[in-house]
This record gives sequence, C-alpha cells and structure tokens, in this order.
Amino acid sequence: MSTRQSTTSTEKAASNFNLGFVPSERKIYDGTKQFDPIADQDMRLEELASLAATKKKITEQENVLKDSFLPLLLAELDDNEENPKIRHSVYHKVLVALTTRSTYKFSEELTNKRVELDKALADLKAEEKKAIRHGDATLVQSTRSIRFTG
Repeated sequence: MSTRQSTTSTEKAASNFNLGFVPSERKIYDGTKQFDPIADQDMRLEELASLAATKKKITEQENVLKDSFLPLLLAELDDNEENPKIRHSVYHKVLVALTTRSTYKFSEELTNKRVELDKALADLKAEEKKAIRHGDATLVQSTRSIRFTG
C-alpha cells in the first residue's frame, strides 16, 4: 500500500515475523494535508526489516530443499558421475548440482612464499593508503550504496 492516500488510514507496517521489535501503527496523510516524514521513514524501515526477515526465512527453506537432494547427488557421484546434476524433467534450466571445494596443505617452502607475498601485498596497500592521504593518487570513480541492518 502506498504511504500517501487521500484519506487517513491506520496500517500495520510489517507482518508476523520476528523483527526484534513490535511494528507500530502509523497514521499516513495525503501530501496536500499533512505529511509526517519521521512516520514515513519508520514505516519504510519497518518494511525493510519485514522484507529482511522474509528473505531469511525463504533462504532457510531454500537450504532445506537443496539439502534434500544431497543423497541423490552423492549416489550419482558414487556412480562415477564427474559433475552430478539433477534437472527438471521439462524446464532443463532448473537444476541442482553438487560442487566440491577442496583444501590442500602445501610444503613449507610454498607456505613461506605465500607469507612473503601476503606481506608484500600488505605493504603495497599501505603505500596506496599513504598516496591517498598525501593527495598523490587520482580519484577515478566513487560509488555509493545503501546498507540496511535490521
């Protein structure tokens, strides 16, 4: 529902999710009569919180459904299938696939090289920050984003 209406109404801003607070009931007025910017901000923030809670719940449901395919995918892996996938019978772009992420332990020589490279990278980043502080760097692009926590 829009935050601006021709008549006064009382509307709950969020549904029955655990938001960590109780959504308030706010009176919203037409912009020509009276507009409460604080109430409008609160309502939009409560809506964001509600959407975040819904998104979290949907992600949990998605993970449960994906995990339900694990036994079938592992069975395909046991049948020497290199990249096990289960596709929809009609919509072939709809699928689940099993991916494998491997972790290796390397020799001490390679580990020492990694440490040296990490130190060199940290030094480079420090030099870049110094160049920015002293105005020696040229700004190419600056982007802004909105972060919501709720």
